[in-house]
Amino acid sequence: MEPRPQYPIHVPPEYLFAPADGIQYTTEDIPRAFAQQPIRTPSLPAYLIPSPNTTTLRPPFLHYGWKLGSNKLLEIAQKHFPDVVEYRFAPAREGLDDHDEDYPPEEYLENKPNVGETIFNGQLLFAIYKYIDLPVSRAPTLINVRLLNDSEGDEWGLTVGSNYDGVIERVFLDKLQTILETEEPPMWYLDIHDCEWYRVPSPIAKVKAKTTAKSKGMAKSTKKAKSADEAKSVDKATKAIKTTKAKTKMKKMRKARTANEGEDRRQGGECQEGGRCLVNSLLVALLISLSVNCVLIVKLSV
Repeated sequence: MEPRPQYPIHVPPEYLFAPADGIQYTTEDIPRAFAQQPIRTPSLPAYLIPSPNTTTLRPPFLHYGWKLGSNKLLEIAQKHFPDVVEYRFAPAREGLDDHDEDYPPEEYLENKPNVGETIFNGQLLFAIYKYIDLPVSRAPTLINVRLLNDSEGDEWGLTVGSNYDGVIERVFLDKLQTILETEEPPMWYLDIHDCEWYRVPSPIAKVKAKTTAKSKGMAKSTKKAKSADEAKSVDKATKAIKTTKAKTKMKKMRKARTANEGEDRRQGGECQEGGRCLVNSLLVALLISLSVNCVLIVKLSV
């Protein structure tokens, strides 16, 4: 069972099972509460019936039934529902309340009814539902085998309702008593664990808590969205920087390539001009040479 949130109880101290000061339970209050039960009347005081529409105060959980004992429950199963009895080559109470007790070897030689596996078997409860004609849709919340406590200690019993779930109708109760074979009437027993008064938050407190939680959730979502936007902005800026760097690099490369091409053209032009000068010089030399030869030829002819 999950622990409940702690709210001030403020229950009238004269109520059954209330803490002595009506505010907070002490270690002395629990034994005193169990000493006030079982309640032997068929009906409970009105304040022990939960009223969620009128108050935030909640009573302890009370089960309505018989503290029969495990052996009595086994006898009922053997007599009226023999098909649900579980047999084992083991001690009859092994697994029930033996607390790892060491049994002699001969206890494991005979196949006999096992108390624990029979009374905790869902088939036994189902057989009881069918016997008293209780609708299965209602039965699991009403009829159960539970550990019940009174001044004589703990013992297993059969319960047929609670102050929170209601109890089976008289017609089912009368039919069930024919197989229990007990003169004791059903009584109200405190739940072993859920035995204290407690208070739940008021609807206003719930709304405030819900609003606070919603606000925190919205703030968290906003913060998360802001972080996501910031991350996107950083990513976009990073991409822009990378793009700018790439563009700058491309411009430098194009500029360098243009400069190289200009140098190549200049050098090529110089080479072409030098070639023309050389050709002209050679032609001039050739003409001079031809002129000299012509003069020599004329002189020789004279």
